Amino acid sequence: MSGSRTGPPAAPHAGPPAGSLTSPEDRWFTRRQVTAFMTVLALAAALGTAAYQAGERLAGTAGGAVVTAATGTVPDGGALYAGNCAGCHGADAGEPSARP
Repeated sequence: MSGSRTGPPAAPHAGPPAGSLTSPEDRWFTRRQVTAFMTVLALAAALGTAAYQAGERLAGTAGGAVVTAATGTVPDGGALYAGNCAGCHGADAGEPSARP
């Protein structure tokens, strides 16, 4: 049989032994790649901060929620209670009465 192998299969290449990184190609990331990543990360943080601040200026909120008073008349709480609650709770706002 020509071209056939005999014996056990070859072990997969395990890479260089631990602690023997001798060239930049053996490392996971080169110094240039790490520097580029850190630069992109810093630029993204600066851009995000600038966009957030610009949004605050456009909204006019300056970082806080804007609460405005309701316009119109204030409802009479006594009248609302008398019309909706007093039937069960009574005039003194007690526990609801048991109705059959």
